[in-house]
Amino acid sequence: MISLEIPVNPDSASSVLPQFDIFHEYQRLMQKSEGRKSKKRGWEEPVALFLATQINRLDKKGRVYVPSIWRAALTGTDFAGLVLTPSAKNPCLDGFNMERMSQMAAALDSYEFNSDKQLAAATTFFGNAQPLTLDAEGRVTMPDELVAHANLTDSVAFVGLGQFFQVWEPEAFKTHQEVQREYVKKYQISLKLGGQP
Repeated sequence: MISLEIPVNPDSASSVLPQFDIFHEYQRLMQKSEGRKSKKRGWEEPVALFLATQINRLDKKGRVYVPSIWRAALTGTDFAGLVLTPSAKNPCLDGFNMERMSQMAAALDSYEFNSDKQLAAATTFFGNAQPLTLDAEGRVTMPDELVAHANLTDSVAFVGLGQFFQVWEPEAFKTHQEVQREYVKKYQISLKLGGQP
């Protein structure tokens, strides 16, 4: 049985020791899909970046505008849209473009076929994923189950996280953001750029 119990407070410790940590596996999958090289030219291809936080209105039909600065990253393939999946860690949605989903799917091959870990990761990240097509005005229609998971009402916070993004209820995100900032401050987390020790 997979335990997904994660403490809200970064300093607290869960009493449950998971047999399989799905979040570490998620990070591993993301790392596996990094550093793609062009087969023809031998250099790393540019990747889509999702930046900033934008709050947009969710209408009564479940439609919401996707941030305009993200649309180029969401329409670069044959599929013009985004993929949302319920976060297994927080009351929000994880979002990707289709290219990123393809990279993550390929990374599943690092597991033995049909193994418990492969099935757990595939079920969590792909079994609940919803491809949503952008309409002519740059909107997507949010399925009821995704709206319910993220506790969305009349507005949506699109939160850029680099190569993926999240969708939050705005007030819930404010609380989450403060927790993350305190965590970074307490543990002095920084990013190492290429060439830095």
